[in-house]
Amino acid sequence: SFCIRWSLYTFATIEAAANYYLSGAFSFITPSKFPEPIVCNGLYMTMQRSVREEPAQDRGIGYWIASFALFHRDAEAILREHGIVPPSIAVRSVEEQQDRYAQGKQHNGLRLDTAKAKDSIDYVVSSPTRTFIHYDPKRANRHGRFLVDFETAGLGDPAIDLALLFAEYAIPENQW
Repeated sequence: SFCIRWSLYTFATIEAAANYYLSGAFSFITPSKFPEPIVCNGLYMTMQRSVREEPAQDRGIGYWIASFALFHRDAEAILREHGIVPPSIAVRSVEEQQDRYAQGKQHNGLRLDTAKAKDSIDYVVSSPTRTFIHYDPKRANRHGRFLVDFETAGLGDPAIDLALLFAEYAIPENQW
């Protein structure tokens, strides 16, 4: 069975391409029917295989670090081979992050350290490292063995994916 998702054109375009082209190279990405979004009444739809039937248990941080290592190494080249130029990630300012964090329903009881957040954002913005990243690897987007929801994916520093993953698993900073 297939899952249908609605979103804006830019987000739907990268999501459709990522699922369609990357699922052939990575067993942790769900395949989709089409490499481009379907337009319906001015809305953009993507279709990928449903993961609802998959066991939802967490695979653990080791699985995800290994998966992201392959993804960060190869995904951009695969997309470019098919003529897909991934967009650059726009990193939010500390103020935007604070607003978003305060409005969020799930922040695992963590307190946002604004000084560390600013240092981290400054580092990521100034980093010359750019590759295709997921940019939203939260638990809800890691279903069993699958990484889903690529609408925010684009070119950025892979440290973003890893930092978000480490924070969710509550890995102490001194063990990064």
